[in-house]
Amino acid sequence: MAQTDPFHPVRDLPVGALLTHLARVLPDREALVYPSVRYSFAELEQEARLVARGLMAVGVEPGERVALWATNVPEWVVLQFALAKIGAVLVTVNTSFRAKELDYLLRQCRARTVVTIRGLKKVDYLVELRAVGVLPGGPAAGASGIDVTRAIGIGDAADDPALVPYARLRALADTVTDTALEARSAAVAVDDVINMQYTSGTTGFPKGVMLSSRNIVNNGHALGHAMALTPADRLALCIPLFRCFGCVIGVLGMFTHGGCLCPVERFEAEAVLKTIGRERCTVVHGVPTMFRAMLEVPDFSRHDVSSLRTGIMAGAPCPAPLMRRVIDE
Repeated sequence: MAQTDPFHPVRDLPVGALLTHLARVLPDREALVYPSVRYSFAELEQEARLVARGLMAVGVEPGERVALWATNVPEWVVLQFALAKIGAVLVTVNTSFRAKELDYLLRQCRARTVVTIRGLKKVDYLVELRAVGVLPGGPAAGASGIDVTRAIGIGDAADDPALVPYARLRALADTVTDTALEARSAAVAVDDVINMQYTSGTTGFPKGVMLSSRNIVNNGHALGHAMALTPADRLALCIPLFRCFGCVIGVLGMFTHGGCLCPVERFEAEAVLKTIGRERCTVVHGVPTMFRAMLEVPDFSRHDVSSLRTGIMAGAPCPAPLMRRVIDE
């Protein structure tokens, strides 16, 4: 199917195979856009395959739990598909966690690999990782039942000698053949566990919910269908990717319908408005406080949001007056 042909939304595919399909049928369409980097679907597939081979090179195995602790950086989306291609399980980590919560999650999911940025706001993730024994300088590795054997650093986290730099994955890709990657990918079934997300409901400790490709791809497809998404749509993605709202409804909702992601690395109301205007976004998702913050930006009227046509407000009670303001303004 050529890029000019009508795109038919897809479902019931492994997450890794979804990107391969998009690279074949919409190769030149923009897929992932930041101020600093722009990937078409073909380019994103190439990058995900490169990183997948790098992950194989450092020993990440099928079924292995890989905890990803990062804001909405470009590497997050690449890793979502790279890990899926090799049958590893992406474990999403709340960016607000400290050592106590991190210790529980890593022990409970039995993660073997952690991928991390340096930190967020005043929290240094490397300090927290040392506090739970993942990195040298804290308790002895494995003393608390944590089985992490490798840590990979994104951005300036890669400067710490205890971490494998993310760039090193790309360099090591040459040691693993495309044939080996194809064999690994072919063994990944649509009902294999591919993602773990932590939820606690209203009481008790968080529980790791084991999700298959069928679960999350079809969830994204259903929400995208409800919003009548097409390859012409572009999402201003300001919801954290570690939440289902971000990596499923956001990423997979758009990709099952051939749309483009325009993420904001961390929520700042004006940055979201600028992204909408610069990229002519047609979709924006958020929790009520995010929409309120955007409406209350002092020069809101100067931002061009005329391209918007749909989106989702969720994650907390959504007051009717706020919903009306969002629709009207």
